[in-house]
Amino acid sequence: MDPNARWDEQYADDGIAAQLLMLVTAAQVAAARDADVYVAAVLAELAVDPAATPGIIVPSAFSGVAGDGRPVESLLALAVPRAGRTFLDLQNAALPASEELERPEWMSDTTWESLNRERSDRLRADFERNRERAAEQALVLAGRWLETAAATAVIDAARAAESAASMASESVEGYVRMLNPPSCSRCAVLAGRFYRWNEGFERHPLCDCRHIPVSESIAGDLTVNPNTYFDSLEAADQDRIFTIAGANAIRDGADIGQVVNARRGMQRAQDGAHAGLLITREGITRRGAANRRRTGRNAVVRLMPETIYDLADGDRAEAMRLLRLNGFLAA
Repeated sequence: MDPNARWDEQYADDGIAAQLLMLVTAAQVAAARDADVYVAAVLAELAVDPAATPGIIVPSAFSGVAGDGRPVESLLALAVPRAGRTFLDLQNAALPASEELERPEWMSDTTWESLNRERSDRLRADFERNRERAAEQALVLAGRWLETAAATAVIDAARAAESAASMASESVEGYVRMLNPPSCSRCAVLAGRFYRWNEGFERHPLCDCRHIPVSESIAGDLTVNPNTYFDSLEAADQDRIFTIAGANAIRDGADIGQVVNARRGMQRAQDGAHAGLLITREGITRRGAANRRRTGRNAVVRLMPETIYDLADGDRAEAMRLLRLNGFLAA
């Protein structure tokens, strides 16, 4: 993007928004399709459901929507105002208010005001000379945020697809969290834990941990010792991932689970209760679903598998019905 032109117009009119949306939604479909194949392969390999085959989910149902249920299009568009806010922050840092300075008692008000005007003019002139550089920096930072947001949307689509595909097999009672190294310290501590099928998957941006769908009877065979992962790392990587102080404490014998705050920065992709979403059973009736299919319009926030499991309240048959009703599973 040209840092000297209108960013919102370039994003909307120069094809940037359309191209980004096309790339991310295509990646989401591919990720969901891969997840479908992955779940069937795992169920067969672990003998949880030897008859499992791909084709259970509808990959396209996981595209066009972010993990929290908002449209991907609106999520990606946040990069533009984010760049604007960053530019304003840089401008405010370069042009501090004159009130921040204290007038010496021996200086007259007239002299003080004159010096402040000169100072402000000088700072503004300096900023104007570097305005383009500040704009470029704001765009770079917004671009990095955009990369993270897009990648997280694709990963969340894959994870939601894994969850929905696992639900289709009655033999699956839950999942074990699997690392995809290199992994952060929070993921390392949570790895290998068994979660019931209706427990939400807590993750941080760019978290690429995966589900291993299992029956509870074999979950214990797939446990992962976080200390084993820690010991597999070079000392420099231990310090980088667990912090120097944390890594030293673990090497000295401290409990890794006490050293690492595993849920710091972790959250579910969509949490209907804690996000304040007004999601009710009236909003997911057959009439409502049929109307969405007919008009092509979705609510601002779309119901995602994790919230469906909350609404099902432990009733697996109801969860399956809602997954099908919302288009995630093939009828």
